Amino acid sequence: MSADRFPKPPNGTPDPGGRPTVEYYHHKGVRVTSRYLRVGPDLYELTELTDLMKSRGSVHPGAMVGVVISAAEGLVIVPMVGVLRTPVLWPLAVIALLVPCLIGLGCARRWPAQYELVARYRGRQVTLFTTRDQYEFGQLCRAVTRAAEAHLENG
Repeated sequence: MSADRFPKPPNGTPDPGGRPTVEYYHHKGVRVTSRYLRVGPDLYELTELTDLMKSRGSVHPGAMVGVVISAAEGLVIVPMVGVLRTPVLWPLAVIALLVPCLIGLGCARRWPAQYELVARYRGRQVTLFTTRDQYEFGQLCRAVTRAAEAHLENG
């Protein structure tokens, strides 16, 4: 999924209606307030964000390679061991199948798929935030949801 990023310089305009700005989340350069979402230098007005979506990125290539190699080896090694019926081949076959599985599992755990927060901003689809940390992503999504709901209530 490709998305464009639209940086917007911060403006010092007060909140319409004179209401104070409420901060819902502030961590590692990401800030969610009752008016905007700031991710690093990019600023997005909450009133202009629509169609908020959560998505997951793709799996690490090492994990996919491990699965493919295990499947290919399984198709070759298992029939070969069954035909030759040599007891020494069984431990070798298990090791040959286990190594790519463990490497794939290690890659999947070390580099999990990214969590992405995507929305429409000024008519274009943008990726607002990406992380591999599920906890951090959940906190940010809840903060954006609370800010958007509070904005709708205060209208």
